[in-house]
Amino acid sequence: MKPKKMLIWLNWFYFLEINQYELYKRQQQESKDDYIKKVLDKFATIEKEHAKKIKKEITNLGGTPTKMGNGLGRLLGSTAGSLTSLTGTVNLFRINLTLERRAIKDYRRLIKYTDSKKLQKLLWSNLIEEDLHHSWFAHQKEELQDQIKSQHNITES
Repeated sequence: MKPKKMLIWLNWFYFLEINQYELYKRQQQESKDDYIKKVLDKFATIEKEHAKKIKKEITNLGGTPTKMGNGLGRLLGSTAGSLTSLTGTVNLFRINLTLERRAIKDYRRLIKYTDSKKLQKLLWSNLIEEDLHHSWFAHQKEELQDQIKSQHNITES
């Protein structure tokens, strides 16, 4: 892949990772569940590390991290974090699953188009962590939906 196109892709990931960091931080601040708060805080830390590593890769390639990633990514992530917290935990998990699926899809795509073993290693590492986040959100959503159904069935009896 040509360096200019690679920089566009890396700036997209930089934006995405900052957005997810802010999203999870805001959701963590607004959550009333201690376990979910701790997990979201951990996920935010991981997303922040992804952003730092991608930023470093952008500068190593002679590029400049997009201001849109830093400014708009923060604003959108924080706003979305506040809004999703108002929609209930199941919907919060659904939205987060959608974002993680997008990240996974895009990481897989970029891995195919780079010849740099160093960059591939970084992308694989981030992809695996995004996949773990996705799995956790999917499991928690399913568990919570089962609890809600169970409570609903008890009150109808």
